[in-house]
Amino acid sequence: MSIHCSDVPTNITYNCTKPWGQNCTNHKGFHFASLWNYTQNIQNACANDTRLFVSQGRNASPQDASLTQSACAAIAGPDWQYYPAADIYTRLTTWKFPLLQLVASFPRPPLSFGVEFFVIVHLLGDPIDTIQNLLTKMSRCQRTAEFWRLECKTLFEQQGEDDNDSDWKALALVTDAYGEWDKDGSVITALQQGLSDNPQDKKIITTAIRKTGCALAADRATKFLPIIVAQAFFIGGVAVAILRTISASGATASSDTVFINVEAHSVAFSSLYFWIIPTAFLGSIIGVSQTEAAIPRILERFQVDLDRLNLQQAIGLPNQCLIDSEERVFSGGLYSWLPLKRVTSGTSATYRSVLAYMVVIIGTLTGILISALVPPDEWGCRNIGEVLIFGAWLLSALSDHWLKNYWPLKKNNRIKFFWTVCLKDILATVATMGGIITTQVGIFNRCSCYTRWGRTGLALPEMPDVAKTLFYRLHTSYLAITFTSISIELVFVPLIVCIWYRDALRTFVQRDDGISNADWLWQWLKACRALQRRLRLRSLRNAFRNSGFERTFTVVLEETLPGASREPQQQEFDELDQKATDVGKVEHDSVLVREVEHSPPGDPSLQSSGAEPLLGPSSNIVQLSPLSRRSGTG
Repeated sequence: MSIHCSDVPTNITYNCTKPWGQNCTNHKGFHFASLWNYTQNIQNACANDTRLFVSQGRNASPQDASLTQSACAAIAGPDWQYYPAADIYTRLTTWKFPLLQLVASFPRPPLSFGVEFFVIVHLLGDPIDTIQNLLTKMSRCQRTAEFWRLECKTLFEQQGEDDNDSDWKALALVTDAYGEWDKDGSVITALQQGLSDNPQDKKIITTAIRKTGCALAADRATKFLPIIVAQAFFIGGVAVAILRTISASGATASSDTVFINVEAHSVAFSSLYFWIIPTAFLGSIIGVSQTEAAIPRILERFQVDLDRLNLQQAIGLPNQCLIDSEERVFSGGLYSWLPLKRVTSGTSATYRSVLAYMVVIIGTLTGILISALVPPDEWGCRNIGEVLIFGAWLLSALSDHWLKNYWPLKKNNRIKFFWTVCLKDILATVATMGGIITTQVGIFNRCSCYTRWGRTGLALPEMPDVAKTLFYRLHTSYLAITFTSISIELVFVPLIVCIWYRDALRTFVQRDDGISNADWLWQWLKACRALQRRLRLRSLRNAFRNSGFERTFTVVLEETLPGASREPQQQEFDELDQKATDVGKVEHDSVLVREVEHSPPGDPSLQSSGAEPLLGPSSNIVQLSPLSRRSGTG
């Protein structure tokens, strides 16, 4: 008959022939402090008790005594033990609620309650596809902005740089607005043809375009600053929680309510959702309309303004689509879900997919690494849970891809498709969020998870060796891994987006007064590009100075800032030529500059192939013809 281990008599001398607490059980179940006390009692009575784990062929000492899995299961039971309710609530508010705050801040198009609900469950249930579609939206706007930026240089040759910037940004916003009904290609053709056919009325047409662009900019709520503030609170909350854990644990790895190993696992499972940081950033850049009727009303007024101009060649816009709400949902109105934008190939599409997967994988690897560094080290129960959560997201993304490519998206099937994807995302959200909640409740609070299924002794945070390891890693490894991952998600990924889609960024964050909502970011990007140009020119100068050969051709387009001249700056090339002449190494005849042909965003061949350039049309390569020849040759 078993007794409670706390009721084992203390007035008896125990030894190897009369072991302490034989067949006793712990009424507290799997409880760190009591299990450690029982382990010490067993070791004090008999160092080679069969209930103690034998490490490296020697008997257990008071410093490293630990129970075997079978002994732990006999004392605490084989099942898992709930954490105290107060601890569950504290960990949820510390590690999980700040993530929900970022989720709640994610911009949602105000098309209907069902659409807003769909956006949230798609974000939580399929983050990979959400990120991929947001990047696709940025890519399409980048190509549109690049097209109009180049076109405005031809259409408005006499205007200044600031005027050109206002024109192409307004045209890009107008085109992007029609893109919500997949009519951006038709609008590009109509506006381009209208501006070309009415050269004497360009100024008044441009005035109408700017007016419409300002109205669209005023309507678009980018929420750039609120998202940054929410992210700052989230990151600050993680830092404060870690510091509070350090303070509460004192000089050991545990206190009455705080255990470093449990808190480390909480950080690990929270890090699975670090993808929300760059995703919220993307959503805040793109923004959403204030109301469902705002964009159609603005575009209809734009057509009225054009009609009132009495142009020689009228400009007709595809406004008949603006009343079709269902078409808007499926053709581009939901920026995080673009079922009709099927880009199946192309370098840019590949990079977008890689980046979307990378964003989610980084958080998953962070969680796996932190959990693997919690004693007992290496692969454990929680790593399986983390992989299963990522597996649910991966399966959701693959299912979405399969549905998009094999479901016949005809008019009569679209509503069924919408709710099928929504149901899939609800199941994925319940599975992943449910997994997170069960880990906080204590499903891994069991003997097998702290012995790696019997491969090691029971690793309790009160053990001196374990406590020393946990306390050291809390100050070093856990901090470094966590904030390195946050830095990548917070800085590196948004930086890639800003570099790839710099003109889309300028288009989306502009205000109705012509000033950017993120002017500081644009100025910083300009400074980075100017530095890149100087370094490139310096490299060319050094190459010419140190070369022992004559110059036959030069190859590299000096990428210029949006709105600036696309031709290489003459003064800088004159300096290069003068340097080369001074050392008597170079003589050139001519340089033939040819800019890569630019296809407008509405070109069907480009959209169907997905072969849009990775950095947009601004990344043109200048091919210089090797027409120069050696000095003195014919």
